Amino acid sequence: MDVVTALSEQRIIQDNSVIKVHQEILLLASGLRSIQADVLKSTLNSLKDKYDLLASWNIEGSTFTATTSESFPSVDASDVEKDHLIDQWVRRTLLFKLYDIYRDIDQRLTRFPLIQMAKPLGTDSKDLKRNVFYLQGEYLLEYRIANGGNCTSDITQEGIRLCEDRSDLFERLGTLHVDVKSGNKSTRVKRDELFVAEERIGQLRELHSTKWDFTKLVELCEELNIAAQNQCYLAVAMILRAIMDHVPPLFGFPTFEQVVSNYKGGRAFKDLMNRMDSSIRHVADIYLHRQIRKKQPLPSFQQVNCTTELDVLLTEIMTIVH
Repeated sequence: MDVVTALSEQRIIQDNSVIKVHQEILLLASGLRSIQADVLKSTLNSLKDKYDLLASWNIEGSTFTATTSESFPSVDASDVEKDHLIDQWVRRTLLFKLYDIYRDIDQRLTRFPLIQMAKPLGTDSKDLKRNVFYLQGEYLLEYRIANGGNCTSDITQEGIRLCEDRSDLFERLGTLHVDVKSGNKSTRVKRDELFVAEERIGQLRELHSTKWDFTKLVELCEELNIAAQNQCYLAVAMILRAIMDHVPPLFGFPTFEQVVSNYKGGRAFKDLMNRMDSSIRHVADIYLHRQIRKKQPLPSFQQVNCTTELDVLLTEIMTIVH
């Protein structure tokens, strides 16, 4: 079903029932290795003949083309959602490419010029750099600029250890709920992981300060997990907005926007917090203030997924207090 999700993402991104994408990119975005073309082809044949989700598909050179059938699950997405979805697609693909390379070498560290992935991904070096910074905090990827301006990541031993279970990575970086119909049955791709790690909540509980009381912050994180596990994404958006409004005094500012603009937390921290402020705040505002109307779509996991940004924020809070 990982291939179905990857195809669903591209159908939304391209806004077309005919999907065109680089074959290696589809493999990596589906959680497969670059050498697993046979697995991809077998899966695609099954989606076409058994599940009637594809009308046709073919691979010419490096280009994969598929025409989805009327049975293929469709999802409406706003421009903001599409932008977020593109970022998720790029990050997962880059991460799986690095893992793919690492598995085929004997050395503990390796270097691969990620700029080579720009054209197949349909992006540029600037966007690649931004997305690698995003991955850096979560997966311990060391970022640097190689000669000629190439984007390069060195994979640390610790980072690869985190990356070995790719099913978890796909869940963390996957962005859609997809209903795949087979006969009269429907299977939903579910996300059961915690939005905030229990270990992180435990660390917040242990914080002691004569100036700040962290009781509400801990409770917000716990309720966020409950809402996310039960797919209550309206509540997730609102709780995230509450956390963003709750913590700025810890950084010495009255609003989260001022934290993003003025806090000296480093470029990577600023980029992540800016992403959180520009996406989650707007999503929450939409669903908090939009009145009832004839057609009312609900938020998806993809709209509210900012687990990395939130964890970086909580980690910085613990650094400040200590």
